Amino acid sequence: MNGPRRHWRLLGTLLVGGAWAGGCAAPYPEGGGPAGAPTAGDAGEATPAARATQGSLRQEEITIELRSGVVQVRLTPLDSGIVRLTAPDTRRRLESLTSLAAGDGVAFLVSVFTEEPGGAPFEPGSVSLENRGRVFRPVRVRALTTGWGTRLAQQRAEQAVYLFSPEVDLEMPLVVEVAGARSGAWSSILPRIDAERARVRARSGGQPSRPNFRIFR
Repeated sequence: MNGPRRHWRLLGTLLVGGAWAGGCAAPYPEGGGPAGAPTAGDAGEATPAARATQGSLRQEEITIELRSGVVQVRLTPLDSGIVRLTAPDTRRRLESLTSLAAGDGVAFLVSVFTEEPGGAPFEPGSVSLENRGRVFRPVRVRALTTGWGTRLAQQRAEQAVYLFSPEVDLEMPLVVEVAGARSGAWSSILPRIDAERARVRARSGGQPSRPNFRIFR
């Protein structure tokens, strides 16, 4: 298990060289994110008041994980109301991705990985969400790695930002389906998010904290 865990941790630390789906490669500068993204030193410069409103959730605590055959899939929401509840390093990584999706909708960072010798096929269009009694398919996909959309190489993770309809409600349970494999793990993640929101509100002096479950408006 050390192999995949090591690769997933690497994905959580760096944003690999990016490419628009259907576009040309555009590697990020060394250091991991798009130009202009906050640097590691920013966390140390936060005021006490700002630190009081920061969350502490790790990326894996808000991520839906499932396995479709020999392919491991992870979906992390990029909603600003959820991202701001994460620890500073995680927040900066995820916030740097919000500019990669355009239009009104609900976005997820999708990561796929396989340990299968010789790699494995993965169909980007096989990802869908079931929410509020409806099935939602992605309306836009932006690749972050140059191998996205091709056959997965063994132990090489690929990433993309998926944009879904704004009618997806992240405050409600949802089921992720990938090529027939399903996960309802979001139902167990929601209480964790609510508890962290309450802690942040308490640390900030009990000021009301309005969830913002829509980005890219």
